[in-house]
Amino acid sequence: MNHTTEHTPILLSPTATAECLSISMSTLKRLRASDDFPKPIRFRSKPRWKYADVLAWADTLPTQLKEEHAGG
Repeated sequence: MNHTTEHTPILLSPTATAECLSISMSTLKRLRASDDFPKPIRFRSKPRWKYADVLAWADTLPTQLKEEHAGG
């Protein structure tokens, strides 16, 4: 069973999401417009990303980048 510690965030704000991915807020804005990036949920009318979804998306990046560069 996978246990969550009190320091592991469950939902990430836009700022925390950008920091988690080491990207700028403008890059996050561009990613949000893409179909590949996880869709946020609304928490108190504000966008939040599930930490696990962000990590899973980030794990797919090397494969996606290889495919993009192989086609070009």
